[in-house]
Formats: sequence, structure tokens, C-alpha cells
Amino acid sequence: MKKTLLTALLVVSMTAAVSAQSIGEASAMYNTKDYKASGEMYDKALAQGKGTSTDYYNAACSWALAGDKKKALAHLQQAVAKGLQT
Repeated sequence: MKKTLLTALLVVSMTAAVSAQSIGEASAMYNTKDYKASGEMYDKALAQGKGTSTDYYNAACSWALAGDKKKALAHLQQAVAKGLQT
């Protein structure tokens, strides 16, 4: 039982670390103005279901600047659903 619990905790923590790393990479791509790659990396990270409202907002900005209005709006709606406040 302890072994199973420890394994589960390890998997959860590794998934969170991968998500955080992907968000960091997406942000770095945004900063170099590679908006499409940034949007794609945000999509990859957010597919794991761990994103915050700010992460979804940043993804929306990336897609808007990459010229993909449909993806930008979808991420903006998710940001609001996650509690984004202005």
C-alpha cells in the first residue's frame, strides 16, 4: 500500500513539473516573439489540465498574436471560466 501511494505521488509530482516546465518554455517562446510556437507549447501544457486562469490568458495572447482568433477566443473563455478577473 505504501509503495503504491509513493508511486502515485511521484507520478503526480512529475506531471506537475512537466507542466510547469512547458509553461516556462511557452513563456520564453512568447518573449522571443515566436507566438505560434508559444501557443503550441501552452496547448501542450494545458492539455494536462493543470493550467491557471493566467496560463489560459497567456495562451490566448500567444494565439491572438499568431493570428489564430479561434484558438485565442477558446483560451480566453477558459481563462474566464477558471476565474480570470480584470
